[in-house]
Amino acid sequence: MTKRTPMAYTRRKALFSATVVAAMAPLFAGAQTPDTDDERPHYVLGVDGMACPFCSFGVEKKLSAIEGVAELETSILAGTVSVIMAPGKTLREEEARQAVEEAGFDLRDFKDISADDGPGAS
Repeated sequence: MTKRTPMAYTRRKALFSATVVAAMAPLFAGAQTPDTDDERPHYVLGVDGMACPFCSFGVEKKLSAIEGVAELETSILAGTVSVIMAPGKTLREEEARQAVEEAGFDLRDFKDISADDGPGAS
């Protein structure tokens, strides 16, 4: 029986790991986030009164109940909520205002920033 040195074992293990990673890379390449943000309407809502994580949770909870909302990101410091909709869905200002008011806050601004990113935008 041949005694293996730790260095030989380490090299084999590294070679095996590199081979597995190289073989699996194509599988994970498809798992990356698709480049479909152009197809997903994006809005930024200005919300007055959010002062803590509990406040932002309440706003997010109400906004996430709107059909088509895919992602939400809240900035307490800026007093904004970024809303990304599912492809083909839109957010109406009236819906956003109602959700924000049901959470106990005031909607001060509603911007459709996906319109700014479209063709011809500078």
